[in-house]
Amino acid sequence: MIGGRTQSCNDGAVDRDAVIKAKQSEVLLRVMSAIVLVTIALSATYAGNWSFVALVAAAAIVMSWEWSAMTCRAHKDLGFFALAGVALTAAFIAGARWPVAAFGVVAAAALLAGLLAARFDRLIWIAAGALFIGLPVVALIWLRHLPGYGWWSVCFVFAVVWATDSAAYATGRILGGAKLSPHLSPNKTWSGFFGGLLAANLVGMAFALAPVPGSTLSLVFLASALSVAAQMGDLTESAIKRKFETKDAGSLIPGHGGLLDRVDGLAFAVLAAAGLALLAASGAQGQGIFF
Repeated sequence: MIGGRTQSCNDGAVDRDAVIKAKQSEVLLRVMSAIVLVTIALSATYAGNWSFVALVAAAAIVMSWEWSAMTCRAHKDLGFFALAGVALTAAFIAGARWPVAAFGVVAAAALLAGLLAARFDRLIWIAAGALFIGLPVVALIWLRHLPGYGWWSVCFVFAVVWATDSAAYATGRILGGAKLSPHLSPNKTWSGFFGGLLAANLVGMAFALAPVPGSTLSLVFLASALSVAAQMGDLTESAIKRKFETKDAGSLIPGHGGLLDRVDGLAFAVLAAAGLALLAASGAQGQGIFF
């Protein structure tokens, strides 16, 4: 009996050690993948022009495949070609400095798919995908091309989203607590939400030291708005994955899942940034997204 108990205790210790090592490996893999992605994103953003358009277009292709595989399983090839065609067309039109025309392409494609969905119900997800992928593509390229502070505008959005995602994940894992929306995403917590929001506020304060227009208060307000938008985007994609009983949108990024899993928050945040810039006319005044 004593020997049996000893063996059971040893087995339990080995299992705990294995779990700890697996978690450490997962964290390391996430960190290394994030470093690679950040390096690629910032390099292309700094280069600007068609280098940036090419990066956004490549991301749109991957996102189109993941979206169609998740939502249109029986017709994923058709869905992919439709979504990728819309996203690529919009990206290159926006890259040619015609953002209104690019927006029109996305809107027309979504409207057409929505109208046809009355007969082919799966097309409603093509319409949703055209908006979910196409609109952020146009907004991101438009932001980068804003005169004066396009580079800083995109960097600000990136920094806020990355800080929000990382802090929300870490805070939620460490503190746990009440669920943010258990019927949409069982893993997200209020502690994670406020942890991400706090991290975004710190980014806003840090950018007050950068050569960008706007007061510290306006930068914190902007960061808070983008953080909330990013977390809503994350929650939206979680709800879609739950509807289609999918854990991850893909497996492209080691430790993270698919590209959609990484840029869902960015998609909503960049739309919020573009909307605020248009509302405040800061882009037209050469201030980028900064008020």
